[in-house]
Amino acid sequence: MNSIFVRIYGGILVALLIIGALTYAGVELVNDYRSQLYRERMARGTFYLMAEGYRERAGDDERQAWSRSLSRMFGAPVTLRDAGELGLSYRDGLHLQEGRVVLRGNPDSERVEVLFAVPDDPLYIRAVMSRLSEQQARATAMLVLDYLRARPANRQDQALADLNQHFGYPLTLLPRTELDLDVEQQRRLERDEVVFTLTDSTRRDAGVRVLVPVPGGERILVMGPLLARFGRAKVSLPGGCAIGTRPVDLHLNAMERLGAEVELEGGYVMVSAPNGLIGNRVTFPKVSVGATENLLMAAALAKGQTIIENAAREPEIGDLVHCLNSMGAKISGQGTDTLTVDGVDELHGADERVIPDRIEAGTYMMAAAITEGDVTLSHVDPGALEAVTALLRSAGVIVEEGDRTLRVAMDGRVTGVDVETQPYPGFPTDMQAQFMSMLALADGTSMLTETIFENRYMHVPELKRMGADIEVSGRTAIVKGVDTLTGAEVMATDLRASMSLIIAALAAEGETTVRRIYHLDRGYERLEEKLSLVGAQIERVGDE
Repeated sequence: MNSIFVRIYGGILVALLIIGALTYAGVELVNDYRSQLYRERMARGTFYLMAEGYRERAGDDERQAWSRSLSRMFGAPVTLRDAGELGLSYRDGLHLQEGRVVLRGNPDSERVEVLFAVPDDPLYIRAVMSRLSEQQARATAMLVLDYLRARPANRQDQALADLNQHFGYPLTLLPRTELDLDVEQQRRLERDEVVFTLTDSTRRDAGVRVLVPVPGGERILVMGPLLARFGRAKVSLPGGCAIGTRPVDLHLNAMERLGAEVELEGGYVMVSAPNGLIGNRVTFPKVSVGATENLLMAAALAKGQTIIENAAREPEIGDLVHCLNSMGAKISGQGTDTLTVDGVDELHGADERVIPDRIEAGTYMMAAAITEGDVTLSHVDPGALEAVTALLRSAGVIVEEGDRTLRVAMDGRVTGVDVETQPYPGFPTDMQAQFMSMLALADGTSMLTETIFENRYMHVPELKRMGADIEVSGRTAIVKGVDTLTGAEVMATDLRASMSLIIAALAAEGETTVRRIYHLDRGYERLEEKLSLVGAQIERVGDE
């Protein structure tokens, strides 16, 4: 009896497995079809937004710069071509004149050529795009958001409706609370990843739903100037890199101290000051660069005097103060932790040269040290990098300072050192990951302590895949230097983490592939070109 039962039960189990396999295979085929359909539909709207960008730019230089920007965003070459360079068939030319997207190549291949005509222009956009990818979806979302931001707030709903006609499928902006997601999908969005789902796989008309998290970490910085200028502002809660929480309480409490009313609703911050902002004394409980910047811009147009205590002292704060003063603001105390702002009635335009990016410069210093190179950086501010320079010298690296230059040279392995991140003028948190990569090949053991963000060791597992010996306990990481790192396939989680993997790859044996490189383009311009000029073998080959 038991034998018969086992046979029957086993047969049923096998049958279920077969059915499951067939179902899975069927879903995969359907997904391939839906992905292809989505790619075509996405292309229409995406290339319309690309074309709008070209139309807004005059001259070859501006258009070439836009092409480079698009290429970085999509991880694929985007160029402008004339009809003679494309060899258009009569059918393709007709479709392009009708404002349609033309896809050339095998639809089943990994890459396909996409063409689109720039309206009222004899030129065509050409791109070689891959299958539907996270980077493509993210880049398209960024184009949509930039398009909406360029429109007045009272016309954004209509602008979104107009875009829907170009895309061929609905585009919506929703707070995360309204999304029906499982736990893993929620976690992926929290990690700033794109999520692909099916809108009810049991229906024949089911489609691909693409969820792209909207970065809001920088958007909060428009709250202060909008509030001061218009008496109200509505901004999304911060997002951005998955390196820890980015509380907005410092920003909101500061605005309330100036007389603003604050409400939180549906993932948005709404602030209002219908009678204007009033100067006050604001003491930050902890140092915050963003909150200091936000308050400075709001207080510049407030009535009376505002005193900001425990203000951030980063060079970028000083640069903002200089810019605001050039525009007519009255701010004193630059370079100290106490800033005094005497409000003015209005600001005017001004010419301002942005200071060099000290984090980018410091990153290339790490790259030179780990590869035992000899590199001179130009257009830098050595004074802004004193904390980085001091630690590099402690590790045995030669650093020579010029007027606007830094020479970094290393012969042999660096020596292990202890590092603790601190607000400026201490060692910057944005350099911790890059410094860790260098210390992974150091002679001896190093200890890194992260005091700014609670979750900024997400690059550690990826470095360990390359052979690094790193152990993390809370906010402390112990790095034991190894003789060699080995190339591997790794994945970036945030901007600085992605750069730490690039630095490690430069010194590793063999080939390294870094996924999700879209993080890089937020902080490093023409990275491959710059590193290639000093001997690196680096190439952007994928779309992730």
